Amino acid sequence: RFLAVVYNWAVKQGFIPVCPSVAMPKGTDAMKGRPITEEEFDRMIEKADCIGAKDPEEWRFLLRGLWWSGLRLGEALKLHWTDENHMCVDLDNELIIMQAHSHKAKRYTESPMAPEFADMLRNVPAENREGFVFNPLGFRDMGTRLRTDTASKLIVKIGKKAQIKVAETDEGKVKYASAHDFRRAFGFRWSRRVSSTLLKELMRHKNIATTEKFYVGQNAKDTVKRLRESLGTSLGTSDPKTEKGTHDELPQVPN
Repeated sequence: RFLAVVYNWAVKQGFIPVCPSVAMPKGTDAMKGRPITEEEFDRMIEKADCIGAKDPEEWRFLLRGLWWSGLRLGEALKLHWTDENHMCVDLDNELIIMQAHSHKAKRYTESPMAPEFADMLRNVPAENREGFVFNPLGFRDMGTRLRTDTASKLIVKIGKKAQIKVAETDEGKVKYASAHDFRRAFGFRWSRRVSSTLLKELMRHKNIATTEKFYVGQNAKDTVKRLRESLGTSLGTSDPKTEKGTHDELPQVPN
């Protein structure tokens, strides 16, 4: 991509007559992480006090919010109980109202809440539903809200303490659970419940290819298990329970 930019600039400057063709490298299907499991989520909740925050319960509340909502970390930290100028909660209709400048898609959006997230927010006493929904504090009280990148690093620190590895390079470098792996887990859970079209809306993906590529059908082992269950057999069984005629009566192929 850098070479293509340089060649285009050189053509405009008259240094070369035409822009040479540059073969662009193909992307990879490998995920940068993976959906964490419910057991791993519980371990991160348990280890949330490892970062030395003033109020570990606020971090546990944030982790639960990421788990049930599927929000990106930056979106979660912007979520407000009442301020409609940014991102705010509409519990009556179970919606998240997003102004164009407040999230990745850059357009006004009314996004459906996952039912578990709506129930979680309803459990917050009415008198506490003011200001930002999530208020995690660092180990120093600076009087300002945490930056998204700082919060992200602290969540990875929790993932490391809980020993939740989500990826590893060929060189052996380990990647520990991050906030985005919570979003992957959310997408994976709901991909087993709803169609890709509904999942796209729930996760606010611009392109359905993103939904299908990263969240639908990634767990091949689970798919194999479901296929076996549909036949009434178990893995390793070569004698499926079939009705008469399913295997021994093959269709006649004309010559």
